[in-house]
Amino acid sequence: AAPADAPSPRAAAASADDAAPPAFLHLPESDVQRHVAPQGNTGLVAALRTAATQQRHDDDDDDDEDDDDDEDDEKDAAEHHEEGWKKASVVVATRKLLQRNKAQQQQVAAMKADITSPYQFHAKLTSAYQAVAADTKSPALADALTNMWWEMRKYGTPFMLDHLEERKRRLEAREPMLEADLADAQTKLRGHYHVG
Repeated sequence: AAPADAPSPRAAAASADDAAPPAFLHLPESDVQRHVAPQGNTGLVAALRTAATQQRHDDDDDDDEDDDDDEDDEKDAAEHHEEGWKKASVVVATRKLLQRNKAQQQQVAAMKADITSPYQFHAKLTSAYQAVAADTKSPALADALTNMWWEMRKYGTPFMLDHLEERKRRLEAREPMLEADLADAQTKLRGHYHVG
């Protein structure tokens, strides 16, 4: 670690610049005075010193502006990158919603097929009857439960079919909207990265 009263690297560089000879002359200041002063041009020496000092200050200002530009460029790049991630996350989320919608449509179709198929239901009732009879060792209890399940299914089927039809209609109506949202999000993402 650096001592507390040690100058920062930037301050050290600035003090080194103050002690350095003018950058554009490539001669030490004493040589400039020796070549110019004997000819009686002391004003020229002062002008050269002023010009060199002004150039150093201009160079420092340019460096500061370059540093500011670099910081602005880095900030803009970070914002651009963050905005790209947001757009990509919208694409991913919309794609997941569309996939979930299609999976729910398949689930509704399977449930509807299960309800409307008497053969599948009778096969389920038979296996349930056998499982209950084996577990309880009471065929009468298995028969009573099987009859109850059959009646529940018989009276509940019309309401369940209406519910499934309504759900299917809502899912199918939402699918084109999700597809349009996905296409829009993908277009915005492509435009963000200027991909054709």
